[in-house]
Amino acid sequence: MHEFTYSTDRHPAGTPFGYGIRYQYKLTKENIRALFSLAFIHPMDARRIRRAIVRSDGPVRISLGSGEFVQPGWFGIDLKRAPSVFRADLRRRLPLATGSVDEILAEHIFEHLFLDQIPGLLSECRRVLKSGGVLRVVSPSGLLVADILSGRSGSSVTRQLSFEVALNKFERDDLLSLRVANRLTHQWGEHRSVLTPDVVETLLTSTGFSGIHHLDIETSRYFPQTPGTHLARYPGSETEAFAIEAVS
Repeated sequence: MHEFTYSTDRHPAGTPFGYGIRYQYKLTKENIRALFSLAFIHPMDARRIRRAIVRSDGPVRISLGSGEFVQPGWFGIDLKRAPSVFRADLRRRLPLATGSVDEILAEHIFEHLFLDQIPGLLSECRRVLKSGGVLRVVSPSGLLVADILSGRSGSSVTRQLSFEVALNKFERDDLLSLRVANRLTHQWGEHRSVLTPDVVETLLTSTGFSGIHHLDIETSRYFPQTPGTHLARYPGSETEAFAIEAVS
């Protein structure tokens, strides 16, 4: 990582010499790239996705934090560009007109936000959804993590441990349960929140959603076909997550 560092020492009144406060300002290539994207790329993609929506036929379907994998008929929003994926920062205002969206999928994205950032994104989802539009949230289950850490040996725990051994090549040793719990909660530094169905329901209710239903990730209440790409990419991962759907 290349860094440009500016340092300065300050000595507040009464501070003995040698005990000053040292400030460092680091401007990395990653930070420069992020600032450039925020100032130029994201506004450009905001115009592109709005034009694409106007030209599209049928329901407007948005996948938040989609990565490069988007189902046919869906528009993705992510930090990286891919076919049918437009760049935006989900911690900021969504680049979509008010009341312009029929369906939103937030699959394995809320856990990447800090807990106090989620209500803002939910408020934005409700703003851009049409009246009666639907939202589906899929996230790793904090209840499963609790079962793993407490030593419970139900079928969900057993299947999850086997899945992690196959996917991540974890050793079946005394640390396996702890490794799996940490992978689910932290994802090697990528996850920032541990969520449960009841927590997500509370967040949805507080931001004005209704008609809330708890589901497993293979079923849907409001979508003609259960949306998502995660299970197809990671077969056997159905035990790790829960799904909730709600109406705007």
